[in-house]
Amino acid sequence: MRAKLIAIGKNAAALGIVVGLWCMYALMAAGFHVLLEGLTAVIFITGVALFVEDTMEKAFYSRELFTWQYLILGLFVIVSDLLWLYWASCDTWLQFALRGLLLIGGIAGTAAWYWFAYSWSVMGDEERRILTLEKAYRKAAKAFPKLDDEGVRDALKEVLFCRLKGDTLEGDLLTGKPLAASYRTYNGIARAGDMLSAERAAAMTNIGQYIEKLIESRHKDDTASAS
Repeated sequence: MRAKLIAIGKNAAALGIVVGLWCMYALMAAGFHVLLEGLTAVIFITGVALFVEDTMEKAFYSRELFTWQYLILGLFVIVSDLLWLYWASCDTWLQFALRGLLLIGGIAGTAAWYWFAYSWSVMGDEERRILTLEKAYRKAAKAFPKLDDEGVRDALKEVLFCRLKGDTLEGDLLTGKPLAASYRTYNGIARAGDMLSAERAAAMTNIGQYIEKLIESRHKDDTASAS
C-alpha cells in the first residue's frame, strides 16, 4: 500500500511541477490568456506521458503488474484525459457545468477502478488477507465506545490480529507485529484444526493477555481523573 501511495504521489508531484513551470513561463513571457490555453494542452500531454511512462516501466520491468485490470485502467485514464479536453473547449456556463460533471465522474471512476480492481489484482495473498482483516477490525472498532468491557473483549477476540500502537484501543494497527502466525485472531486460533493443543493454548493465552491489557487501557483516564 505504501508503494502505491508513493507512486501516486510521484505522478502528482510531476504533474504539479510541469503545470507550475508552465504557469511561470506563460505569466512572464505571454499572458493570462495564453496561460489558460496552454494549460489545457500541458495537463493533457503530461497526463498521457505519465501513463505511457508507467506502462512501459511495467511492461519491461514489472510484468506481474501488467494485468488486464491495468489495461482497463488505461482506458479510464484516456477517457478522463479526453473529457478534460472536452471540458476545456466549452463555450457556455451550462456546458462548463455539465462537462465538468462528466470530468469529475471520469476521474472518480479512474480512482475507484485503481483502488478496488487494479490494486486488488496485483496484491499477494498475504497482503489481501491483511487488508481484509484491517477492514474487519476498523468496522468493529467503530462500535467500541458504545460497548462495555465484555462487548469489546468479544469483538477483539474475533477481529484483533496484530498489536496496536501504544497498546491502546485508540492506537493504529501495527500490521508488522502480528499476534500469531498467519495473522490469526483469538477466535481464529480456537477454530483452527491445524495446530497442536499446546500450541493453540499458548497462542490463545498470549492474545488473551494482550486483549486484557487493551481493556485495562480503556479505564486509565478514569483512574487518573479519580486520583
